[in-house]
Amino acid sequence: MWIVCSHDLSYKAWLENGHHFKGDYEDAEKMLCDIAKALRYLQGQRVLHNDIKPSNILYRRETGAKLIDFGCAQHGPKTRSGRGSPWYTPPEYLAHGYGGFPAEIWGLGIVMIFLLKLMPLPEFSQGWITEDIKLNHKDKTELKDIEHKKGVKAKQAMGAWLTTVRRVRSMLPKNAVAETVYKMLDGYLDTRVQAQELVTHINNQG
Repeated sequence: MWIVCSHDLSYKAWLENGHHFKGDYEDAEKMLCDIAKALRYLQGQRVLHNDIKPSNILYRRETGAKLIDFGCAQHGPKTRSGRGSPWYTPPEYLAHGYGGFPAEIWGLGIVMIFLLKLMPLPEFSQGWITEDIKLNHKDKTELKDIEHKKGVKAKQAMGAWLTTVRRVRSMLPKNAVAETVYKMLDGYLDTRVQAQELVTHINNQG
């Protein structure tokens, strides 16, 4: 067990102007590299973290980034768990009701657009209950009216959020980190960059 003297990325020490990241490009670059390596290791162990988000990443410039809180973790390669935070949930969960290793990359991609100062901390945006998304994949005849309404409400909220993410993705600047993040936020899981490919790409840029 490691004792890490660092703040997580949602802590006020890392925020400015309300809810924006106050670090710089080098911080974002370092965290991308460190957490990408962590995800590669976890995938090698067939472990899904299932809750990639700023509050689960500790960072200190002297020691780098560490991924914490494995309370939602499961063995992969796929999961139908709805326990993760909604803003970091990938589009395939909305479409098919499951996540997997590509979902971890998506979640880190959302973290990165926060670190690149393209949006405030997502937790301050309108959320939804992730578990309710799965109601849209059940036979409507088996659902109570209130369950159907909850599913529709969650679907609409997630759809609106994904529209925002697509817009931000289209506005990513032309630099090495942003170009990598663009690949991480590919809406199609089959073409989204994978953990090993991500680490290799980052190393080649360095």
